[in-house]
Amino acid sequence: MANPTAFLRYSNRTVRKRSAGRYDYTDLWQVPNIISVNSPDGDGTGPVNRPGTNTWIHEALNANNLPQIGDISQDGGMVCAQIAPESLDDQGTANIRVTWIEDPLTLPTEVHYFSQGKLKDAWRGMYSDCSTGAPAIPPTLSRNNEDIRNAAGDRFSPGVKYEAPLERIEIACHVSLSYHDSIDWSQYVKHWNSVNFVVTQKDPDNPANDSTRTFPKGTVFFADKRGQLTKDPYMHRLLTCTFLYDPDTWGIRVPERGPRARFGAKPAGWAGIWWPSAGIYPVIDFMGHPYGGVAELDATGAMLLPTLPVADGAAVTMPNPVVNAWYPVDDSGALLSADFADLDLFTPERTIVI
Repeated sequence: MANPTAFLRYSNRTVRKRSAGRYDYTDLWQVPNIISVNSPDGDGTGPVNRPGTNTWIHEALNANNLPQIGDISQDGGMVCAQIAPESLDDQGTANIRVTWIEDPLTLPTEVHYFSQGKLKDAWRGMYSDCSTGAPAIPPTLSRNNEDIRNAAGDRFSPGVKYEAPLERIEIACHVSLSYHDSIDWSQYVKHWNSVNFVVTQKDPDNPANDSTRTFPKGTVFFADKRGQLTKDPYMHRLLTCTFLYDPDTWGIRVPERGPRARFGAKPAGWAGIWWPSAGIYPVIDFMGHPYGGVAELDATGAMLLPTLPVADGAAVTMPNPVVNAWYPVDDSGALLSADFADLDLFTPERTIVI
């Protein structure tokens, strides 16, 4: 015997309006002509010992046309989340209450912002003499390009650091298993943006409240990705992508410095006691003696020295250190950057039809 056929009773629909013009609603379906074969109230006709179909519940839930858990409604914005059979006095008929809720794959992406920071080497800066009063921010940026040293012209040890402000951006959206598994996340995670990254937040009920932020290329780092599995109302993933916005760019500023330097001919006017012959030797102090410290180097590896000659009481002018922006690359030499727009994080997988 074929399964009975269910039909929808439109006059028995309970509706609750939700955001973005969508609704939660409950339909009442009816399944007639149920024959509970081999059950105490069955009529004994039809095939014998059909597995799993020996009660009215199985007959009703297996009815033709009846929605099943995870089915998507015709408007594309609702998903079947619950089916509740109800037996009637007439055991040949059953009511089925079918509950539809918002399809998570149509929900707008959520964008969350948090403050964060990181310690960075302070290779350049300004100072304010607060020995006789409160510190004050210098009125000009005249010293902005000088590396940070003490009053005697020596480097601070350990080096001066400061906490630079960052912004953490968490982008959360519901995605299908197939979407998540189709992406090679290793091409994006631990990369920074190769082009401008546009982050949008949509308010489905008030478009005037939408927001858009554009982050320049090289300033957003894809720090972490989580794809948590959820079974409500069907199996999919809650995808959370964490980005760090660093307005100082993700190129790491590396000074040219080290414990050894390349030496050539002795500079004219050099007042030091010792000058090494041509080649690579330990760096020397102002008196010309090698010491176990580090010194800034120029682009050729030569040690940067104060303006010569150095006389007692004369001002010592130190040249600026050579500072390079260093970006990590993969084994093939390609920069570890990516176009995050390729992930299409702000477009729901299924379009809502209202």
